[in-house]
Amino acid sequence: RGYVHEQRHRIDIHADERTMQRLREAFGYCFETPPGSSYPPIVKPHLIDHTTAVVIEGEGGPLALEPLPQIHGDIISLGFRIGGLAYCPDISDFPLATADRLRGLDTLVIDALQYNTHPSHLSLGQALDW
Repeated sequence: RGYVHEQRHRIDIHADERTMQRLREAFGYCFETPPGSSYPPIVKPHLIDHTTAVVIEGEGGPLALEPLPQIHGDIISLGFRIGGLAYCPDISDFPLATADRLRGLDTLVIDALQYNTHPSHLSLGQALDW
């Protein structure tokens, strides 16, 4: 709240529909003023479509992020491609369509939870195979 008050504008958040729904369930007070409260909302939500690049404006100019749907256990999470860089946290595998979109990268940032296999994260060996 202090940051929003100091900046005099809400914090932009970007998420796909399922994630935004979960954020609203867990942190509804950030999206709208709860009954009986005088605290204003502090976030400005923006929905991400898995097939459309997200353009974020800032002092350094616009930045286009291409969403990369990825498997995270039994849910879909998102990584992002920014030009020749892809950032893929919280992943246990890539759908075939996403794997094809990783071609031509200069740098892949990918997570690995541990040496052993895990149901919702890559092991170190699995990550290094990419």
